[in-house]
Amino acid sequence: YCDARGKHIKLPVTSRDITVRFGKAAMCTLDAQGRAGFIVVFNHYVRRLSECTDEEVAELWSLALDAMELKHGPQETDLFQDMRLNAGTFQNVSHLHLKVWIDSRQFKSDWSEHEGYKVLTDVRSRRHAKKK
Repeated sequence: YCDARGKHIKLPVTSRDITVRFGKAAMCTLDAQGRAGFIVVFNHYVRRLSECTDEEVAELWSLALDAMELKHGPQETDLFQDMRLNAGTFQNVSHLHLKVWIDSRQFKSDWSEHEGYKVLTDVRSRRHAKKK
């Protein structure tokens, strides 16, 4: 993945290891930086939302909701704190994607046993320790 500065970071996992939902046009993964959230990306290059069919747009949003329901089932209220569609000039990697942020304590509780999440949080901890 590329970090916020555009620096390429090699991870000891593949996107398949951290993918929690697959769709026909997109997939939902754990955040590669080990943060409390999901990233939904298309399986093919998409720069702008206007390039997508209605079905692809619906899948983009529904995959994020499906991922949250994996741990909690259908909910009457939103489990996410924030959803951001990243499509514009200020992307560090120029592709359309959806970022879904969740309360960090809840996310850690839900995903702490996931092998991919364990690797991502370990890498994140080591990166932050080097910065200090």
